[in-house]
Amino acid sequence: MKIVAILATTIIVLLATLIWQITDHRQIYFNERCFANIEYLDASSDNSLPFHGNIVFEFLTDQTGQFNLSGTISHNEKEYTFSRYVKFSYKNIVDNNYRLKIHAIEALSHDNVPEEISEFVIKRLTLSGERTIYLQKNDASVITIGNPLTPMFNCVIQS
Repeated sequence: MKIVAILATTIIVLLATLIWQITDHRQIYFNERCFANIEYLDASSDNSLPFHGNIVFEFLTDQTGQFNLSGTISHNEKEYTFSRYVKFSYKNIVDNNYRLKIHAIEALSHDNVPEEISEFVIKRLTLSGERTIYLQKNDASVITIGNPLTPMFNCVIQS
């Protein structure tokens, strides 16, 4: 009798876990292309890095994607054109939190940022390695992108 009760309890717990996983914790991946304008200014140091430009994201349901980040960067009173094509993969962790991993960064032909500044820019704009990001699709027109604590920009879905 005791074995039957333990077996029944185990089956109930497994079924409840399976139902909870299916209903509440669906992994959500996008098949969308979106566009956003970006203004970035780090005023926390003497070596500020104002960036004005735009980003075009393409998210695919196979958990990969790419984005093109282009605009102007001011550094030491000089202005440069920054234009990078970035390939990434992303994995849904829980709810709207994803783990994004950068796989490749390619400077496009009109990018004229010197290498020593480029390394600094890539670190400052966190364009390398892995990080947790927040993705929230709002109706059919916008994906909000940010870190887990705060939204950074709204990316308008392109039809």
